[in-house]
Amino acid sequence: MDHQDKVISIVDKTIAEISSPILLGLVQQSQIWLNGDAFVKKKNISPELITAALPNIAIIERLNEGYKRFYIRLAGEEITNRTLGFKAKNFIEDVTPDFYSSSLIMQYAQAIDEGKLRVQNIIWDYDFRKLHIERVLL
Repeated sequence: MDHQDKVISIVDKTIAEISSPILLGLVQQSQIWLNGDAFVKKKNISPELITAALPNIAIIERLNEGYKRFYIRLAGEEITNRTLGFKAKNFIEDVTPDFYSSSLIMQYAQAIDEGKLRVQNIIWDYDFRKLHIERVLL
């Protein structure tokens, strides 16, 4: 298969368009709302929701040096077991295919630089399997 056979579409969504109950609950309970360009955050997430959401959370640290810039500190069970194979203690650039890595890095860098909540819907047609991901970048 060549790169044309691996189609990725990324569509930005609004908070109101989140379909995942876990992601919607996290956003609502943590009261993360856009106030102009800045976030207003309140830490009032229930322990039950954290337990339910943890398998779906990846904590990624941005490093400012070298080619490899995004280090995965935590990848929940669901993320670890997906086709992308995110695993803690790896760099994003090492665990994503070359044709997708640069796009993913750009998405992360933009979200961090802009400091804005980003909700995205991703459909990846990967070797005849469709992978659908809804993600919130904070």
